[in-house]
Amino acid sequence: MPGTDYQSKWDSAKAAHVARLDRWNGITVRRFPLWRTRRRRRALVALHLFGAAMMIAASLSLRPDRDWAVTGRWLGGAAIGAVTVTALRLLTGKMASGFGALLDEREREWRNRIHYTGFQTLAALMLVAMIYLLLIARQPGAGYRGAMMMSALLIFGGSVPTLVLGWQLPDDDPEDFARSDEGDPDA
Repeated sequence: MPGTDYQSKWDSAKAAHVARLDRWNGITVRRFPLWRTRRRRRALVALHLFGAAMMIAASLSLRPDRDWAVTGRWLGGAAIGAVTVTALRLLTGKMASGFGALLDEREREWRNRIHYTGFQTLAALMLVAMIYLLLIARQPGAGYRGAMMMSALLIFGGSVPTLVLGWQLPDDDPEDFARSDEGDPDA
C-alpha cells in the first residue's frame, strides 16, 4: 500500500525529532545548576510579574500624543518579561515547553493541568482587555492604548504556565546534575 510507506517515513522522522529534542534536553538540563532552586525561580517569577505590571501601567498611562517615554517603559517591561520567561523555561526544563513524548505520565498530567490553568487565565485576561477597549473606545488614541493593553495582557497570559511551574516546582536534586562516567556517554 502506498500509505504505509508514507506512514513509516513519518514515524521515523518523528522518532528522529524526538531523539534530537531528548539530546537537547540532556544538554540544557545541566545548565545553571545553582539557579535550579525554588527560591531563585520564585525571584524570577516576581521579576516577571514586575515587568508585566510595568507593561500594564504603561498601557494605562498612554496619552494621545503617544508619549515615547511611556512606550519605552512598556518595552522595558516586555524585555524583562522575555528574559525572565526564557530563563524560567530553561530552569523548569522540559515540563514548561518540551515535547510531550519526553515527559513521564506524572509530568504530562501536571503540565496539562497547568496549561489548562494558563488557558483559563488567558481567556479571562482577554475579557479584561475587551472590557478595557469598550471603556476607552471614544477617547482619542483608544486603538493604540487598547493594542498596548491587549499585547501586555496577552504576553503575560501566555507565560502563566511557565510562571506557575517556576513557582511550584520543588528544588532539583543536585545529584541529577553531577556527571557520572558510567551513565553519561559524553563524559
